[in-house]
This record gives sequence, structure tokens and C-alpha cells, in this order.
Amino acid sequence: MKRLAFLFLVVAAGWPRCILAQVTAAQGANAAEAGKQTEFASPMVLDIPFPDFQKLPPEKPWTTTEASRYFCEGVGVASLTVIPGKARKTWLLDGSGKERVVEYMLEMSLRVLPSQDRIVDLLVELRLGDRTLASTAIRGIDAEEEKVKRARANLVARAADVASLFTGEAKPMLRLTMSVH
Repeated sequence: MKRLAFLFLVVAAGWPRCILAQVTAAQGANAAEAGKQTEFASPMVLDIPFPDFQKLPPEKPWTTTEASRYFCEGVGVASLTVIPGKARKTWLLDGSGKERVVEYMLEMSLRVLPSQDRIVDLLVELRLGDRTLASTAIRGIDAEEEKVKRARANLVARAADVASLFTGEAKPMLRLTMSVH
């Protein structure tokens, strides 16, 4: 009976992870064949399913390690955490007024295989189909050999775009483009 209860607990804990599609990796515009290719030259593009925070506990971070098997010239994303923020109003860049936005904190752990230190640039885009709803970049990350380097960025999206993320057939993705120098 204890084994059955333990099995149920393990399956229940993994349930939110099963809801999301898998990470896909690409070299430029060419998608890797069903996850078989794991080593890429720079730049590498990862499409990571974006979670529906309305179905998760309020203000709870979402973490995935699904991208950890893909490496760009010896650098991989060991984990990605998305921390949702509250909607707030901010001034538009043209000064014409305020608009409601939602800010997400992104925390990434980059792992470097044994070789040499690397300089990494990351571009993170929140995409819905062919549309880019928000983007941010982290440049010049000094990733040391055989170490884990942490990187943080804020991703700010219009609240109206966030509200429409899960209303259609297209599923939102975080597109992470990694360039290694």
C-alpha cells in the first residue's frame, strides 16, 4: 500500500510538467529531428513551452530543466525559472500615456562543459505563433568552464497580450536564442 501511495505522489508531482509540450531545439531555422540532435553550433534556438500561470498556484515560480540536454558549443541551459509578476501601469516610450504590463523575472543557470571559458549572449522572446509579444537580451555573460553561471533578466509584456496567450490554438513559447563566442 505504501508503494502505491508513493507512486501516486510521484505521478501527481510530475503532472504539471506533463501538461506542457516538449522543448524543441534548432540550428538557425532548422529544427532538430525529434530531439535526436543535442549539440549545436552558435547560434542555437530553443523553443520552450510557456506555462499558463492562471492554472498554477498564484505567484509561484515555474522551473524547467527540459532544455538541459541541448548544448551550444559546450554551453547549456541547466534550468530556467519564470517568476510571474503582477500587472502594473507603465509609461509608453513615446510619452503618450500609460499601459498595463506584466513583468516576468527570468532566472537561468548556464552550464559549461569541460573545454574553455565562454562569452554567451541570450535573446529571450515570448512568442505566440509568428508574433513576438515581448523580448529581452542578456549580453556578455562570462560562463566559466565546468561551472554553473546564473543569469537574470526581466521580460515585460503588454497585459492585453498576456491575457490572450491561451485563448487560441497557438501555444505560447519562450524562444531562447543562444550565441556563444
